[in-house]
Amino acid sequence: MKISAMLKLTDKNWVRKPSGFRVRFQKQVDGQWVQDYMPDPEEAAFDSDVVAWRSAWKLLQDSRPGEEELINITVVDDRDEPIRYYATGNFEVYNLREGIPVEPMTDKPVDARPEPEAPLSEGQVEADARGSEAQPSSEESDK
Repeated sequence: MKISAMLKLTDKNWVRKPSGFRVRFQKQVDGQWVQDYMPDPEEAAFDSDVVAWRSAWKLLQDSRPGEEELINITVVDDRDEPIRYYATGNFEVYNLREGIPVEPMTDKPVDARPEPEAPLSEGQVEADARGSEAQPSSEESDK
C-alpha cells in the first residue's frame, strides 16, 4: 500500500477531536419551549468537556419549575452531537423531558454547526507523505 493511500484511509476513519463544547438545553420563552446553548454560539466554546458537564450540572441546580425551568440539559460538541459524560462514559441528559416540541431561538442561528472540513487534495496527501519540515528527521533530533 502506498503511503498516500494509507493517509487517505486514516484521514477518513480517524477519530475527530471536537474543537469545543457547549451546554444545550431547552427553556420556556413566552410559553413555548425553545432550544438554547451556553455559551452562546457567537461566543467561544468551552475547551473542556469536564467544564461543560460541570456547567450543565450548575444549570440544573439553578433551574426552577415555571418560566425559569431548564430541561433536557446535555453537553454537545462543535457539531451539536451529544458527548458522553466523563465520569460514567454514558450519554447523560439532566432533567429529561421527552415529547416536548422545541423551536430554535429566533435570534440565534438555526444551525450552529461549522461547515464540514474539506477532504485533503491529492497534492496535500502526497506532500504529507513526503514529509514536512514541521517534524525533524531522526538525524536532526539526535543532534
